[in-house]
Amino acid sequence: MDGPMIPAPEETRFGRHLNHVGYSVEAESDANGWRCATSPMASPLCFRVVGALICLYARYPAGVWHQKAHDELLRAVNEINASHWLVRCTAIRVDSDAGEELAVTIEANLPARLPTQELGACLFTWIVESGRIERITRGYLSRSDDCPTVEEHRPAAEA
Repeated sequence: MDGPMIPAPEETRFGRHLNHVGYSVEAESDANGWRCATSPMASPLCFRVVGALICLYARYPAGVWHQKAHDELLRAVNEINASHWLVRCTAIRVDSDAGEELAVTIEANLPARLPTQELGACLFTWIVESGRIERITRGYLSRSDDCPTVEEHRPAAEA
């Protein structure tokens, strides 16, 4: 199929909802179906619709990987997973040209076709919970000797 992909109705609806709360949404999805959204007031996110779900994803760099930082971040991630309602976090090691880095991924799955008010409540919860995670990872970045300058928020290709 040549030309731009036309977003599915639920993807378009979610994108409009993001626009209403101040996000700018990429016009087209990437090769894996993810569209990213950014906001000057909230953490960035990527989303796609898969079947009856709206999948949300973000990744935040947390500095240079070393065992002590990983162990500390893992404790923080486990506390978040135990106390947050919507997002699930994972502390990961990322191999890059600069070496091994530490990052946190967050994910959530929302039922498609939620009524507008419930969709808004879920999006608000994502913003609050991802904001906390972003602040935690910034703390790790500020302690790191080699802070990455570019944040990658789009998930990697699936196997």
